[in-house]
Amino acid sequence: MTANVAVETTPEAPIWNDPAHDIDTRVTALIDAMTLEEKIAQLYGVWVGASDEGGEVAPHQHDMEEAVDLEALLPAGLGQLTRPFGTAPVDPALGALSLLRTQTRIAAANRFGIPAVAHEECLAGFATWGATAYPVPLSWGATFDPELIRRMAAAIGRDMRAVGVHQGLAPVLDVVRDARWGRVEETIGEDPYLVGTIGTAYVQGLESAGLVATLKHFVGYSASRAGRNLAPAPMGARERADVLLPPFEMALREGGARSVMHAYTDTDGLPAAADEDLLTGLLRDTWGFDGTVVADYFGIAFLKTLHGIAGDWADAAGAALRAGVDIELPTVKTFGAPLAEAVTAGRVPEKLIDRALRRVLTQKAALGLLDPDWNPVPPALEGADLGFLLHKHPDRAQAFSTSHGTAHVLYPEADAERCTAALLLEVDAVALVRRGRGKGRGGAPDAALANYVNDRPYAASSLLAVALSSVFSSAMRGVCHARPELPDQPSPLRVEVPALPARGGADLVRRLFEPPGWTVTVEPVPLDTEFPEWGDSRYVRLVLESDTLTVAEALRHLYVLLPVLDDAKHYWVSPDEVDKLLRAGDGWLAAHPEQKLIAGRYLSRRWSLTRQAMERLELVRLAEADDSEVEAIDNAVAAETETEERPAPLAEQRRDAIVAALQASGAARVLDLGCGQGQLVQTLLKDPRYTEIVGVDVSMRALTIAGRRLKLDRMGERRAARVKLLQGSLAYTDNRLKGYDAAVLSEVIEHVDLPRLPALEYAVFGAARPRTVLVTTPNVEYNVRWESLPAGHVRHGDHRFEWTRAEFRTWARSVAERHGYDVEFAPIGPDDPEVGPPTQMAVFTLSADADGKHTRNRTTTTRNNDSDRNDRNDKSDQSDKSDKSEKSEKEAKAA
Repeated sequence: MTANVAVETTPEAPIWNDPAHDIDTRVTALIDAMTLEEKIAQLYGVWVGASDEGGEVAPHQHDMEEAVDLEALLPAGLGQLTRPFGTAPVDPALGALSLLRTQTRIAAANRFGIPAVAHEECLAGFATWGATAYPVPLSWGATFDPELIRRMAAAIGRDMRAVGVHQGLAPVLDVVRDARWGRVEETIGEDPYLVGTIGTAYVQGLESAGLVATLKHFVGYSASRAGRNLAPAPMGARERADVLLPPFEMALREGGARSVMHAYTDTDGLPAAADEDLLTGLLRDTWGFDGTVVADYFGIAFLKTLHGIAGDWADAAGAALRAGVDIELPTVKTFGAPLAEAVTAGRVPEKLIDRALRRVLTQKAALGLLDPDWNPVPPALEGADLGFLLHKHPDRAQAFSTSHGTAHVLYPEADAERCTAALLLEVDAVALVRRGRGKGRGGAPDAALANYVNDRPYAASSLLAVALSSVFSSAMRGVCHARPELPDQPSPLRVEVPALPARGGADLVRRLFEPPGWTVTVEPVPLDTEFPEWGDSRYVRLVLESDTLTVAEALRHLYVLLPVLDDAKHYWVSPDEVDKLLRAGDGWLAAHPEQKLIAGRYLSRRWSLTRQAMERLELVRLAEADDSEVEAIDNAVAAETETEERPAPLAEQRRDAIVAALQASGAARVLDLGCGQGQLVQTLLKDPRYTEIVGVDVSMRALTIAGRRLKLDRMGERRAARVKLLQGSLAYTDNRLKGYDAAVLSEVIEHVDLPRLPALEYAVFGAARPRTVLVTTPNVEYNVRWESLPAGHVRHGDHRFEWTRAEFRTWARSVAERHGYDVEFAPIGPDDPEVGPPTQMAVFTLSADADGKHTRNRTTTTRNNDSDRNDRNDKSDQSDKSDKSEKSEKEAKAA
């Protein structure tokens, strides 16, 4: 993949993009083509991930940082990206992806398509979350083993280059002069030769991996007065030459370091960042260094704020450029608008800009960032396209719960040449049988071929198809936010299904998969390899190959055709399966020669649904043939003449009816008993008339979801004071539920076992006793009107019962009579003249003086019970006497 660059050129590639020319020629041509703003943009970095929260990683960081408008900067280009991995605990793979997207964005935004150099800290290993941590430099010196340090640095460099980093800010070559200095642990030791030898080995290892090594800190940082950070370095020229400079000269001459970072300190009142004799005279003219000099973080700005030798930001920028600093880090402060204005005003010569720019662009050219085939995809992500498309990390094994077991996703291989993703569905045979025998909407009688011994755990079927759609849902839709260009790119694909039931044999497999564009290899699986005379089983091993299809198309083909070949579905096929079929078949099913067979089997031979699917597929075919939209073909009735509105969902109608009844009751404090995921609570919370709303449910998971739905953690204090979520069971009395105006039991009672229903009744009507109680429950008579509900099944597998209208009214009236309530009934949903409404509602209202009557009734009941007990005792005594008399008579007769 190549970057999308916006460069206006002749049909021939511009000189700076042509590797056939030498680097100096390319760089000269590019400098000549740039504006002043574009030149300066290559001389600073941007610290996108920096934050003013938490601890500092650079001196005076929070004092110096300012918000940067990246969108405004990018059209001119960008020199460096500061620590894209190291400012937050980001997974390296996600960090590499984020860097890829940022680099692509940078290259696409500027005229010349030049990406940024990404730099990171790497002193004791790549300084990012999850990377290997190596011993600190003091331990390097203790090894006296340059080869070991060289190998360590090479490993660090490979890790960083793999994720798209170009430059490492290491090693630290400061020779320890005072043990009180706070950065001694970053140094190699206090002997110049030891520091130079080990530091040079580190540079050689880092550079061998293709990473630009940056020598720190040039020079005098570790010799600060009294060991204080940023303090002046009081030393003579000889001490500096004998002790502090040799490690840097060794690392440059023998190690080949390509970058140097200036120190914060000053010597004899001259800061290193403004010391032309040091950064140009010694470093370049004497030692012959031709790489880049980068600023220690905010070091150029410190010329004004700490050292006081610059009057403004432009003066600081000019002083640094004259001295030989090429790049301002970590973010633009002085090299931006202040420098451009100073150049325009003649305060800073443009030739200083060009001198620094030449070094920066030369290094970018050496890194391949000016080449026409520059690829923003780092090595770690090469070959991982399939991982991006499937939204699954190639380095991890992941597990996902499905309705019939666990789906495992793993990558047996993932490299630049080949990437293989495997989906293993571990079927729970017990759950399969239980669901197959259930009476709920999800239980279909043909879900298992036998009770507990069947082929579902071993063969591809609708179980696997559903797992594909749930685990790879985004991939099936062709969505990839990380790499939006990938879903539409055909890939060389190979799909293997080891065991596929094929009702129709190998010939049908080919007839189904070849028309969409697959090369099909299908091998029948013998019944028993030891007894070939037994013949073949109904299973085949399937291999599909294509160079013209996308991953999304492949997944959709499998999703539809696996259950078609198996000719069985493990779930009840409802009308919405037609929509699923057409969505998955978009672009290929309308023209498929076997579309009727596919639709019939996919829809479990429900001919009404098959006919509907075929009619819609014919419209799609006609639209494609006419090169128009389906709506333009299906226009027998004008859209403006359609007056029939789609009915509101039953759940919405039920909620509206409950809200209307609550408003009529005048309730202000409401209980939602069995609140589930909080839909009703959310509705009531929008109405200020409800001053207190309490949701109660036995499921903590449901309450957690309700809390997320309501956004309790972000809710304002006054609003949050009106709502409460409680865990509780309606099988027991609960003092927390007393004293409320109204209580709602919406689709709750049918989830309770009938023998426990009296306990719920007493907990709500006898103990809590709200003034109004609303109870809704399904009307079982209406179930015959649900086309997708099998005969004899209830609406949900968890329903313990569903009542007829007469049964519900009988129960409600008896509850009202026992507890002093009046009750009225209302339909919810369309009131069918034959079978009634889909949902029935009872509105209980506490009778006048009901509490007094309720108390008297309870007292009378107690007395009557005592009287009954006495009567039973008397009758029991008489019965015992009668039994004894009868027994005596029988004994006498026997004698």
